[in-house]
Order: sequence, then structure tokens, then C-alpha cells
Amino acid sequence: MVATESWRRLYPDVGVYHLRCCSSDHNPILLKTNVLVEDVKWGYYFKFEAYWQDHEDYKQVIKDGWEAAGQSSVAGRIRMCDEKLRNWSKQTFGSLRARRIKAEKALEKIDKMRKNEAILAQRRVLENELEDILLQEEFIWKQRSKNYWLKHGDKNTKFFHRRASDRRSKNMIKKLKDEDGKICTDQEDIARCIVNFYKKLYTSDRRSGSNSVIEAVPQKVTAAMNDELLKPFTREEI
Repeated sequence: MVATESWRRLYPDVGVYHLRCCSSDHNPILLKTNVLVEDVKWGYYFKFEAYWQDHEDYKQVIKDGWEAAGQSSVAGRIRMCDEKLRNWSKQTFGSLRARRIKAEKALEKIDKMRKNEAILAQRRVLENELEDILLQEEFIWKQRSKNYWLKHGDKNTKFFHRRASDRRSKNMIKKLKDEDGKICTDQEDIARCIVNFYKKLYTSDRRSGSNSVIEAVPQKVTAAMNDELLKPFTREEI
């Protein structure tokens, strides 16, 4: 299906379905513009933001999180870094959208004032602040869109946003068939299908021995080589 960018913005949750046809060699296409997928609470997962790296405190926050975990495992240290980074990001950057709107309104207000040195200096500060915010937003949408081939800093935020939306639409799973052959369309049922599939995939089955797999592996070590490797070591070899 081909559509313009403006049409896709009007119908972000569109779905295209190929229907069966018995009396023709052409299958009809059903276009639905209201394919809504209910929001499911999947739980929080850590999402690293690339623009954090430009801040001078970024490395120190990670170091503090790693050391704060004490004698924890690597997984525990990573969780602590996750918590430190999230709290630091909330305090340091806050909501980029809210900050952008605030800076734009402040600039609009200043432009209506009578100009003097103090007003112009304040405007330059706001311009720099807005420029930083826009750069961070561009970082975010570039990261979401997975288009790393475009140079950063070209104000491609709209393009990155569209690519991220396209990627989200492409990756959306609307239905799955479970192991019993039942079609699942509810998001909780789809999640259960995925979890059960991978649980079964990665759960060892003792009934299926590994001898047949080992026998298929080409033999590289001969019996003589194996005897040599298994010989007790001598004092001269140490």
C-alpha cells in the first residue's frame, strides 16, 4: 500500500489485510483505518538516551551507581546504574517537551518587548537553551528511528519521528497463533503466547539426548591425540 506522509499522520493505526478469494486469481485487500491496539502495562525497562553522553556529569553518575552497589553482582550494579541515571536525568533534563514549549513562549514574549542590551542578552541565553533542547530531541528521535546513517545536527527531527513511527507500526504484532492453533488478538494473550513459546524453547528436555547431536560433529581429535592430552604432566613440563 502506498500513502502520503500527511495521510499516514491522519491514520497512524491503519491496517491492511489480504482476504481470501476462490473465484479469482486476485485477492481483495481490506483497509482498516481504526486498528487500535490497547495499551498494555508491560512494566518498566531501561532505555539509554544517547544525549546523556554530552553532559559533563554523565560518567560520574555511572561511576557513583556502580560503586553504590557495593558487593552486588554485575546485574545488581547495572540496576543501580539504571536507577541513578533515571533520577539524574529527571533532575537534570526533566521533560524536554515541556522545556521546549516554555523556552518558545519566553522567546515569543521577549520579541514583543522593546529591545535593549539586557533584553538581547536574555534572548541569546534563551536561544542557546532552545538550541540544546532541540538537539536533544533530535538525538532521541534518531535513536528511536535506528537511522544512524544520517548526520546528527541537521535538524532532521521530523524525519526521525516519522521513521520511528513507521518502525513502531511495522513491529506491531496484531495477532499470533498459539501452540493449539488458536488465533490470539488480545494483547495479553499475545504476550502469554510469546512467553510460553520461549519458555518451551529454552527449557531443557531430558528425553531428547545429545548423543545424536555429538555424533554429527566431525571428529578432529584422534585417539592418539586424546591419549597424549590425557597423559599425567611431568615435573619438566611445569
